[in-house]
Amino acid sequence: WEFRRVLFRSEPELQALAVGAQHFLALPIVGTRPWGTLIVLQFRPSLFPTDDRDLLKRLCRYTAEALDQGQLLADERARQARDAAAHLDLILESLQDYAVITIDDAGVVTSWNTGAAQMFQHETAAAVGRSVTELFADDAPWLEDQLQHARIGEPVSSDTTARRRDGTTLTTSLVIRPLGGRNRPRVGFVLVMRDIT
Repeated sequence: WEFRRVLFRSEPELQALAVGAQHFLALPIVGTRPWGTLIVLQFRPSLFPTDDRDLLKRLCRYTAEALDQGQLLADERARQARDAAAHLDLILESLQDYAVITIDDAGVVTSWNTGAAQMFQHETAAAVGRSVTELFADDAPWLEDQLQHARIGEPVSSDTTARRRDGTTLTTSLVIRPLGGRNRPRVGFVLVMRDIT
């Protein structure tokens, strides 16, 4: 009864559901870790028969096994996603002849590879968080139109005049693609630039 008082006090929804209950049975759902508690409320005066308790214990065990398996799969997917992201980062950092820049929908730089740092003479910390339009000699009044074409899946590529940190200019080939796709929400754009001066 003390357990019942503590449990119902900590779970107000249970207290509301338990009004009028004659008996209750609480069984842990425990696998490789505790997942929760199965609570059965009985509104008749008879106690829980042994076969009902055994059935509910099996249900808790099967539930815990299913949750354990689900957690293992989720952990494996998360590990694979981390490995894929690390692999992609390694590839992007090895592309030193190309500036690979990601931006959000507002045109703010969210990532910047080594090639971009070399091409524009800005380190990552100085570039992330700034408007990508600062990279272009004309401050890119045309960029929003090109992003709109990329949003609807049209290929976007052009030659542009870019501006380094010291103010010197260079001619670049620019390709813009939306990030996301394949049932994933779009989260911005990737700009790939190559110096063709």
